[in-house]
Amino acid sequence: MQEMLRHLVEEGLVAEREGALRRVGDESLAGRIPEGLRDVIGKRLSRLDEKTNQVLSIAAVIGREFRLDVLQTVLAASPVILREQGPGAGSGSGPKNLEGGLEEEIDRALEQAQDRAIVETRSALGALGFRFTHAFFRQTLYEEMFASRRLRLHQQVARALEEVYDRRVEEHASELAEHFAQSTDPADLRRALHYSEVAARRAMAVFAYGEAARHLDSALKLQEVLDPDDAAKRCDLLIALAEALLPTEEPGRVAQTVAPEAFALAESMGDSHRGARVAIQALEAITRASTEAYGATVFGEWPQRADRLAAAGTIERVYADVYLGRQGLAALRRTEAHGYLRRAVELAEELKDPAAYHAAASWALQFLNAARDRPLLASLAEGVLKRPRDRVRYQDLAVSLRFGGDILLEQGDREAAETLWSDLDDLARHTRDASIALRARAPQALIAFLEGRVEDTAAICHDLRSEGVGFAGYNPETFYLLPRSLVYLGRTEAAISFGESFGTNRAMGAALACWLAHGGRTEEVKRLRADFGSLASHDDESAVQILVHLLEAAILTADIETVRELAPRLSPFAGLSCVRQTLGSYGRLLGAAARLLGETDQAQGYYRQAIEAAKKIRFRPEIALTRLELAELLLEEAISYQPSAVSAPPPEAVGEDRGGLIADKLTADRSMADQLKAEGLAHLDFAIAELREMKMQPALERALRHKGLLHA
Repeated sequence: MQEMLRHLVEEGLVAEREGALRRVGDESLAGRIPEGLRDVIGKRLSRLDEKTNQVLSIAAVIGREFRLDVLQTVLAASPVILREQGPGAGSGSGPKNLEGGLEEEIDRALEQAQDRAIVETRSALGALGFRFTHAFFRQTLYEEMFASRRLRLHQQVARALEEVYDRRVEEHASELAEHFAQSTDPADLRRALHYSEVAARRAMAVFAYGEAARHLDSALKLQEVLDPDDAAKRCDLLIALAEALLPTEEPGRVAQTVAPEAFALAESMGDSHRGARVAIQALEAITRASTEAYGATVFGEWPQRADRLAAAGTIERVYADVYLGRQGLAALRRTEAHGYLRRAVELAEELKDPAAYHAAASWALQFLNAARDRPLLASLAEGVLKRPRDRVRYQDLAVSLRFGGDILLEQGDREAAETLWSDLDDLARHTRDASIALRARAPQALIAFLEGRVEDTAAICHDLRSEGVGFAGYNPETFYLLPRSLVYLGRTEAAISFGESFGTNRAMGAALACWLAHGGRTEEVKRLRADFGSLASHDDESAVQILVHLLEAAILTADIETVRELAPRLSPFAGLSCVRQTLGSYGRLLGAAARLLGETDQAQGYYRQAIEAAKKIRFRPEIALTRLELAELLLEEAISYQPSAVSAPPPEAVGEDRGGLIADKLTADRSMADQLKAEGLAHLDFAIAELREMKMQPALERALRHKGLLHA
């Protein structure tokens, strides 16, 4: 509309009068309005004088934005313009070889174009620049130029840019690559290739991954023209392209086309180093892009290729072991898989290289979840907190920060956990990597849950699930914390439906058993439990999360045998502040297990330990639930100290109690009952207030029933 109005004003059909645009004359405008924007642009350009159009055409070759000194340098070398200068042109103060008459002509042309709103000034420190006000102005002028003249001008622009930018040419590598690439001269094409690579490196340095990939795609086309038989050069360009594509939204392109071609080239050269590097890039691409993250075949032959080519004692060897472990986990070969992950950590420690350390730590922290590995994970998390991070790949650092925070939280150090998660937020903003940004959002759900904002937790987890694309979006909160928050809110059937949507995955099978137990579906829980067989052995490599979910299900369904199997295996963790990822409580579960087994003193000890551990990280839901269960236990014990009609001694026995032993015992029992009841009521009242505020309806109703029975 803006360009259309300018056209009508220039045609004299509309004019500004009394502060408004008004028609001029009685002529109908219907036949004078062009059909589209291109027609408007063409008509507006045709009203400029010929010299202005010539100057603007050369400016259009430079780009939508152009510097005056570059334009002057190109025009000074242009025979077409020089032939049209008058004989009286003197020397001016512009660039080398620029005559005064030409400088005046350029100024006059730009002034006319600016008056007509074709270009606008773009001033910068040390230089004067201009910009076409609409991209169609530049495009129309560019496309109307004869092709061979356009190519010659690109060459002149490229050389003018090198001359003007001099020692700062690398800062303008993108422009130079674009202009040199328009040449047919091999020397110019080599320069275009060089500048394309420089531009790609500079783009990667500022996390402009899409721009870097565009430059590398251009470099590959140029290399194909210059020397299609140089396998090493093409392989290196493909490796660089893969690195640029991985953080974008199209990592699948790496796994499908870029990596296979690069690997074939590396194999043809017998280059194991390049081959191993490509295999590792392909594996990262698959983990970022795959929607079958847990499938046994999703990695294909890439782990074996990395294993075959990675040299001993190198960071490639660390990555090869990591991905062999990942593949083993997907195939449910847990013992073998955990062995690879532990070996990767051991080698990384030997290398004393921050990049190797975070490469191994990142995946060990995420996937090494057997009970025996808790001390190792605690050590790795401490290392993530304190060790240097220079030269660490951003994706590895992101995973280390994300899951290192989980372990530190479990250990009771919320401040350290939030420090890592804050660093992860900074990394996401810094790199603009889509998968890192998604990982950085997950701690928001954890913190919301710790603070008792259970509804917010469910909402954040829903968002994480919908935003996650394949494994790039993997966050355990989606699988564990979302259904737990739903159960706590009283939406157990929704939690069960969610668990059922994940099929027969082992970890989700245990979680589903837990949600079914909360829903009272005991027979289905029994069938799921049978799939796991015996879990009593301390050599069992099952993830701790699986043991926790199955123990919780066993307590809810009074499965004494399973409780006897699992409670001893989890008892070493009673003092930890939470269960990582599922955000339950070891101490509370162990207390409930002991209570079910009739070990009331031990149960009381576990509950008190759980409360203190939860307080370290200010874990509101767990403190409330544990105090509710402790209240139930104390009130039960209080009843046991009150003499009933059956247990009370007969009056004649009391009358014959000359030493007062029976009376003293009755008094002591009543006193103990009163103490237990008072403490139980204090815990119950605290739990009721907290559960009500957090909207944890099932637990609140349970607490209120106890309160009602006491009043009755």
